[in-house]
Amino acid sequence: MIVIFGWEKQTKPLGEVGKLYCFDCKRSPPWVAVQESEWVTLFFLRVLRFSNKQRLHCTGCGEVLPLTPAEFSQVDGVMRQRDSIADTDVHAALTRRIEKHQLAGKTPTQVKFIRESLRRAEQDAQSKR
Repeated sequence: MIVIFGWEKQTKPLGEVGKLYCFDCKRSPPWVAVQESEWVTLFFLRVLRFSNKQRLHCTGCGEVLPLTPAEFSQVDGVMRQRDSIADTDVHAALTRRIEKHQLAGKTPTQVKFIRESLRRAEQDAQSKR
């Protein structure tokens, strides 16, 4: 008797959640929420979900931010009501989370320089208007 076991990945994009600042590509590109499930298969049929991961992807540089299931459900709830998470508490929380995640390996001097550079760029943009 032949038994065929396998492994299948299923990626389900939730959609574009909004524009959030990315410290890696130094822009505010759209970020996309994605849910990825890995399944154990038997005779090419999904039998057991092995893992379930939720992530945000920067469309500018491909940076990945892992999300907790609670964060993903908050994003999903807002996305069902609106087109994006802009101007919501979820947006503010994700912005702080991205900043913390991307600046984690930096020294305090580097973080200070990055924040000052951002402030200067925002002031320049406002003065041109």
